[in-house]
Amino acid sequence: MSGAPLTVTLGGVTVIKTTDLKTENSYVLGGSVADYLDVFGKDILGRMQPHTDWLNARYESGLDPYSKASSGPILAECQAMDRKGRLLHGVN
Repeated sequence: MSGAPLTVTLGGVTVIKTTDLKTENSYVLGGSVADYLDVFGKDILGRMQPHTDWLNARYESGLDPYSKASSGPILAECQAMDRKGRLLHGVN
């Protein structure tokens, strides 16, 4: 995989174009929510910062599947907003 350009598309939109997926994008593509949560300790903001940074990096890369909310009835086509307020509309 290394050395050859790689393009990943989601819904016809190019999300990632890189020459080495392992080193350049392992942060946004690797891990899960559990890998970035620290439930122990007294500093709640410090414990949550790695999780927040990871989610924000995924959002900026177009890879954030979390925290969408419907802004109308759930039908065959619906309207929603993502966690940063971007309006989404399409087939449910």
